[in-house]
Amino acid sequence: MRSARRDTTRVKEEDHTGKRCPCDRNEMAGLTASETLMKLLLYTFFMFAAPLATYRVGQDVLLPAAHARYGWTALEDAGGRAVYAGVAAILAVNAVLVVYVVSAFAEENSFGGNGTGGANGAGAGGGGSRGRDDGKRD
Repeated sequence: MRSARRDTTRVKEEDHTGKRCPCDRNEMAGLTASETLMKLLLYTFFMFAAPLATYRVGQDVLLPAAHARYGWTALEDAGGRAVYAGVAAILAVNAVLVVYVVSAFAEENSFGGNGTGGANGAGAGGGGSRGRDDGKRD
């Protein structure tokens, strides 16, 4: 009896093309609201931690070691090291942003399933023919 109910709900979830609704959690590869919030908090943490750690490690460890090994005069004083460490921190922020954007696009692309759709809304069950499947456009 229970499987019969599942079959009737699956029929209700289908649109006129016979495809399942992307809002069904089992068919959707996207994240739930709590997973999205955790992802946002994680990337927010890395937006603060990555540049701070990069700046401190660069200024206090890597750049003095580079000055000692290679004798670069730009790294003699703390001011010169601060400039290079600041540039490294900016690059760290940009790296975190790139990773976040790539993961967001990967999640968005996995949501639609077949990749159809677009600005005109013709992909996910709506669009030009409104149920007719004769190949003609309106």
